[in-house]
Amino acid sequence: MKYNFTLLFIIAIFNFSTAQTIDAKLLEINFHEDGAPQNLTASESGFYFTATDGDFDKYGRELWHSDGTVKGTSMVKDINPGGNSSAPNSLIWLNNVLYFTASNGVLGTELWKSDGTEVGTLMIKDIRTNNNDFNGPSNLLAFNGKLYFTATDGINGSELWTSDGTESGTYMLKNINPTGDSNPDGLFVFNNNLYFIANDGTNGVELWKSDGTQSGTAMLKNINANSTALYVGNQFLIMNNNFYFFANDGIKGYELWKSDGTESGTQIVKDIRAGNNFSQLVLKGAVLNNIIIFEGNNGINGAEVWKSDGTESGTSMIRDINNTSSNSIMTYNSKFIEFNNEVYFLADDNIHGGEIWKTDGTAAGTILLKDINNGNSSVWIEKFHVDKINNKLLFFTTNDNSSERKLWASDGTLDGTLQISNIKAYNGSGVIESFLTIKNRTFLSGENERNGMELWSTDGTVSGTSLFADVNYSNGSNPSKFANANGNVFFRAGSTPYGTQLFKSDGSIEGTQLMKDIIIDNLSDIVINGNLFFSGANSTNGYELWKSDGTEVGTVMVKDINPGNNSSMLNYNQTQLFTVINNILYFYADDGVNGFELWRSDGTESGTYMIKDIKPNSGIYNDGSYPRYFTVLNNIIYFIADDNSGSALWTTNGTASGTVKIINLNDIRVLKTVNNKLIIVAETSGTGYGPRDLWVSDGTTAGTKLLKTFADSYDSDIHITTTLNNELYFVAKSPNSLRTVFYKTDGTVEGTVLLFDETTHPTIPDFTIKNILTCGNYVYFSVQDELSRTDKELWRTNGSITEKIAEQEANESSSIRNLTCYNDNLLYLAETFPHKIWLVNNNLTKPLDININVVNGKNFDGVDNIEELAASNNNLYFAARNDISGSELYITKINTSSLGISDYNNSQNSTIKQVTVYPNPANQYVIIKSVNDFEIVKFQLCDSTGKKIDEQLNKEEKRELKYDVSRLQTGIYFIKVTLSNGKINDLKLVVN
Repeated sequence: MKYNFTLLFIIAIFNFSTAQTIDAKLLEINFHEDGAPQNLTASESGFYFTATDGDFDKYGRELWHSDGTVKGTSMVKDINPGGNSSAPNSLIWLNNVLYFTASNGVLGTELWKSDGTEVGTLMIKDIRTNNNDFNGPSNLLAFNGKLYFTATDGINGSELWTSDGTESGTYMLKNINPTGDSNPDGLFVFNNNLYFIANDGTNGVELWKSDGTQSGTAMLKNINANSTALYVGNQFLIMNNNFYFFANDGIKGYELWKSDGTESGTQIVKDIRAGNNFSQLVLKGAVLNNIIIFEGNNGINGAEVWKSDGTESGTSMIRDINNTSSNSIMTYNSKFIEFNNEVYFLADDNIHGGEIWKTDGTAAGTILLKDINNGNSSVWIEKFHVDKINNKLLFFTTNDNSSERKLWASDGTLDGTLQISNIKAYNGSGVIESFLTIKNRTFLSGENERNGMELWSTDGTVSGTSLFADVNYSNGSNPSKFANANGNVFFRAGSTPYGTQLFKSDGSIEGTQLMKDIIIDNLSDIVINGNLFFSGANSTNGYELWKSDGTEVGTVMVKDINPGNNSSMLNYNQTQLFTVINNILYFYADDGVNGFELWRSDGTESGTYMIKDIKPNSGIYNDGSYPRYFTVLNNIIYFIADDNSGSALWTTNGTASGTVKIINLNDIRVLKTVNNKLIIVAETSGTGYGPRDLWVSDGTTAGTKLLKTFADSYDSDIHITTTLNNELYFVAKSPNSLRTVFYKTDGTVEGTVLLFDETTHPTIPDFTIKNILTCGNYVYFSVQDELSRTDKELWRTNGSITEKIAEQEANESSSIRNLTCYNDNLLYLAETFPHKIWLVNNNLTKPLDININVVNGKNFDGVDNIEELAASNNNLYFAARNDISGSELYITKINTSSLGISDYNNSQNSTIKQVTVYPNPANQYVIIKSVNDFEIVKFQLCDSTGKKIDEQLNKEEKRELKYDVSRLQTGIYFIKVTLSNGKINDLKLVVN
């Protein structure tokens, strides 16, 4: 087959020029949200755990795996798809497979297994069919290469089950209670047999054992012939070929028992509390060499620390720590653990409160480790963990009467017991403390203010404790209100625990930081001598004048104009207006006495003062003159203010005597300087509801005159202004159609020109003009569909030609928005959930779409979206939201020289062809010809990347030009032809 390689090359280049991609970097600010890792379980390749993605609920709580590195930490599988949790639990590693329970949202909680891959994470068996609740298998335990657990199939009740990891090999081992639930619990292995407690429906809860077969599963001994013998919650402690527990024979109450695994060898050790009383319901203790240390109560001394060697005579109280009849052992928070040949536990000696004690089994060796919570207040410890590699006892505890439990470590000495980190244990419900020591470190879940509850690691020292993996950081900072100063971008963003505050970024991750713990609502690009000025508030003062040089120490309140917690400036999302003239800041402020009046500041407290009380006595009515719209004409400052006669044009030289009124005009809304004139928008009729018309002034009363009126009795609604080439562009309302129209003016009658209306430039039926912006050689504006309130079209004008350059489909809900000028390139967003940025400039007749590649984070998909754009020098910042980071800050740079100059396909299909180029393809020359009566003014030749390689003016004003292409290399080129009617035509040229 013969291939047309020229055509393939064209297609490849064309695709490149119409689908550009730029790199962007995520500048994460708010890392807070709880991954809440728990159930840490060691495996051959690292460890498994469960975690949640938090409030955004993309996955819920699911199974994760880590190989011990941050990059190797990821979710294994979204078992319950979407935002619901599969709630994996009871994780256990057996035969290089992880077993656990989970719910896929359809079949309820069942038995699962995983080899660490998504495809290898499977449900083993639907044990209880037609069930969708969380009452699934429990008490998982490995024994002789198989898994044993408690489960119900909905027919036989809660019984003992076993599994070899296959569906057929998963079955009920024995129906212990044929008429109900036997509820096996407390499973443990001793001398190659499985032991547990169960209720056969006849003998009550008794001790059972199994060799893993049905026939080999039987009650060990009927300890209490008339009732239940054991409570759930016993620690079965194994020591010297016996295991120990608390049981009730119906005669002596609940006391210490032991068993060698035979009926005859299952016997009481000692009746610690004489008579049919109970010493304790369940055994809580630890093994220390050849004795067990446990909590006992003889009925005289209260709950104290005891020991036993397995004989009656060798079972005794070690020490009466609380020498009253009260308990020393904190029965509500009883914990025992062996560490370095001593047992550690919690006790209260009636002096220090509940604290950590330790014992070597002797009275003299039973001592307080440290008074962590000073005075008689007690510590609260949920769990002890022994790091045998680093020889440390780890725990979270309260201290200094704080309710927060911080991470501590102990080497068993007073001085070696100290807080090693400010991270906290979770202070809510549903998260179980979890520690796991592997690879010379202990991994644990801990909470700090910046990251929330996440995965940490420690070697038991202060310096060796750090965040390991921030599993969930979906709580975004929602950056907004961008302002530029000194090469930095300042903005408003939220971070836990500070809330919405002032941030700045220099474009680097380390240079993106909180400036100060202050409240801001709006920012504007007001910079004097390297300081950004803005309105802000703190915990002491209301909204006042602040400045920042980009450092925390240099971010300070300039002056408390309205003392105390009152505000002198606008707040709560109202925009405070500032104007800089000759390095002096002009604004209005309320000092609490005079109302909102004219103020100035040079950035110092002494240089910040009221210039003049233009509207006396207005402060008592919370009113003022509200000076605004400051501008300069011939080195004189002009502004608008409201005195007792209404709104007026004023001038000031910065002094009270030099602040004078020029002329009263009703309801002044705009004041701009263009072409050495003041352009004013004011209501002419004096009625307050008449049209707003254009006025022009030279700054004097006599020189202030009506320039143009738009209607007799309807508000012309002149608003949204910008300037280009010393002309004012503005939106008004047509007195005829009552639709918005677009004008420009140079301050003269003949220079006030209509540029756009529905007659001269047909557009959508019910429209209004929105979002005007000067960028490069054009003023851009969007046209909004009033019915859907979405901006459907993008237009531009240079004052001579007004043209539509982009439009949305009528049935789309998306809107053209967030127009931003970046190095003379207009950028905007268009889609409902934008993943890309659109660009158009002086050299483009149609916008280009630019895709974003996030180099250090997730790329945008689905309902992820870019929210706001902000240009700062050569940097483009934008806020964007995704399900991983929430709404966060990103930075990129756009190099327009590397972008194609036109989307050729779009321009050719959406405009009438006015220029032709032939022959095409060509190798010697081409003819560029205008197909109508308009002459060719000039043309540009660009390569496939958009780089201009030639430009020629048509001085002879011909409609046809001949151009030599023999010197060009084979490839794709673009010709940009400008006609005498102002239209620009883009054409593709193939040189072969």
